[in-house]
Amino acid sequence: MKTDIHIARLGIMGYERCLALQTQWHRQIVEGQRENSLILVEHPAVLTLGRNAGPKNVKISDAEANGIRLISTNRGGDVTAHELGQLVAYPLFRLNDFNLGPKGLVSVLERVVVDVLARWQVQGELLADKPGVWVQGKKIASLGLRIKDRTSFHGIALNVSNSLEAFKHCIPCGIADCKMTSLQLEAKRQISMADLSQAFVTCLLDSLGPRSHPT
Repeated sequence: MKTDIHIARLGIMGYERCLALQTQWHRQIVEGQRENSLILVEHPAVLTLGRNAGPKNVKISDAEANGIRLISTNRGGDVTAHELGQLVAYPLFRLNDFNLGPKGLVSVLERVVVDVLARWQVQGELLADKPGVWVQGKKIASLGLRIKDRTSFHGIALNVSNSLEAFKHCIPCGIADCKMTSLQLEAKRQISMADLSQAFVTCLLDSLGPRSHPT
């Protein structure tokens, strides 16, 4: 039996509005009123703090002076930045439908990003002691999930063509020497967000196996 995944391409949406939508859909998916869903979105510049975020990892005055808001969340991880040109993917999945546990979903998302990068001849790396995806020691994708009622929300953010300016106002993921990069910088060419998001969907469906298909 195949598992439907609704692909929701939302374009540009504010973080808080998207979080409210995630929360609503998560509840509906848990209650069986909505199918598993993947949200693909870009957020205007914002810093988000996970449950493990340390106050010293955010340059609050710098961020506020540049009009960048700070938002506390219930996802895992520390602090990260979102900005236009970054693809954010939120899988709202009933884990049992895919025979996955929390660590399994993290592994799937990281491997999907590695596969996506390979399509642009960029080699992604997974480090045992540091979550996310890296390219030659620089971080290109950050991940923070929450699992509630065996259903996931929050997700993974891949730097595509964003300026990386918002990351200057925090210590990304709480890693003092963390340097950020983007696919456009590493591939040394323009990247179409439409092509990139389609590649993400294709690689995700391939990773989840023949039991999954988009709607």
